[in-house]
Order: sequence, then structure tokens, then C-alpha cells
Amino acid sequence: MRNFSLHPDVVWVDRPDGSVRLIHLDGNTCSLDAASASLLRSILKHGIDHATADLISSFSVHSHEAHADVQCYVAVLDKQRILRNFQHSTAERLKKRAAIGLVSRALDVADSPSLALEKRARRLLFVARWATLQFGWSATYSAWNTTYPQPISTVASHAVQLAGIDEVVRDAATQSLLKYECKERALACLALARHVGFPTELILGVAFNPMRAHVWVESGDCIFSDDPEHCRTYERIALSSRLGLPVP
Repeated sequence: MRNFSLHPDVVWVDRPDGSVRLIHLDGNTCSLDAASASLLRSILKHGIDHATADLISSFSVHSHEAHADVQCYVAVLDKQRILRNFQHSTAERLKKRAAIGLVSRALDVADSPSLALEKRARRLLFVARWATLQFGWSATYSAWNTTYPQPISTVASHAVQLAGIDEVVRDAATQSLLKYECKERALACLALARHVGFPTELILGVAFNPMRAHVWVESGDCIFSDDPEHCRTYERIALSSRLGLPVP
């Protein structure tokens, strides 16, 4: 029986050598070597008992020692908010659904196309900060996609208009005392660009040695919400294809 799943705010990144980087989008990161990653896959797919039996079989480890090692391993990942127990998953799903509703409602109240672009940017940044602090990244990102879905009737990305959105959001972030970071800027840019009709993707960038992460927005070939040259120093991961999905 499966006991644990990845926390919904964690992105799993495979490396060529078989190791794994686990990135919690609230800031925590975790590096696992190939053996540890294999053990975690087994825990996520089959549960602790099956993973422990595999460990005993593969390495001829004494039973009680293997159980203690796996329990300690799981406890560390649980403390780092990499894993979550299935016993709490139903309650968490209900909480997330309620959070998405609250954030979507806050966006409906705060953001109006009749407002000046500068005022919309300030409000979007504030809701993004409030939502991520209150409900975490996964619920905030889901609420954003609910309120600002990918446009059905899209228009070709226009670099000048995207640069204008980028400039307004950056100015609003710079002038605020709240010190908004890349995630808030990216969410604000995504909302404003999708409203215009630009197909827009939220991107997670990962860099190694040292391990660090970054978030920005792309529309077609255009990178905005941050400096394109800075963003290109990171390995690019589309969040829509990775966030909240089970481990392969």
C-alpha cells in the first residue's frame, strides 16, 4: 500500500547520472543520489513496506536496520515538506480546493480590466504574495490558471506589448515596500498577458552548483517578467507539465 506522495508544491528533476533534485517552490531544495532516488521512487510507487523489503533484498541489510533507515529517511523528507502522508491527502485536497476558490475570488475583486495597467499590476502582485504565504504555491498557481486560463483565441506574441507589461510589473514591484520576488512578478505578468490574448507559460529555471531555482514567464519566443539573459543561465522546466504530477 502506498503511504506517501510528493508534496504538491514539489517539482522532481531527474539528472543524467540518475540523481534527483527535489525543488519545493516555497524555497526548499533537496538533492538525492541515484540510490536514494531509487528508494524514494519505490516508496512513492509501492509504499514503505515494499521499499523496505527491496532494500533488504538488494543489500542484504538486517530487517530491523532496514526498517529504521527507511523510517528515518521518510521522516527527514516529511520534515522538509518533500513528502506528505496519504492519511492527510483528502483533507489537504479539500483545503486546496477552498484555497483556490478564495484566491480566485480575491483576484476577481482586486483585478478589473477597467483599471489602469499600473494599478492592476500592484493589486496582482499583492494577491500573489498574500496567496502564496497563506496557501502555498500549488494552490496559488492553480487559482491563477483558473482565473486566467490559457487563451482559446490567441494572438501572436508581440515583443513590444510584452515588454510594456514587463516594465509596468517591474516598476510596481520596485516601488512597493513588500520586496516582491520572481514568483509574484511572474504571476502578475502571466495574468496581464493572458488577458490580452497572449498564450503564456510559467517556467521554472533550475541551476546547479550551487542549487538554486528561478521563475519567469514565456510567450512564444519572448521571455519576460525577468531579464532574458539571466533566465537563460537556468535549465528550463515548464511548470504546467511538471507541477503536481506523480513521479514517473
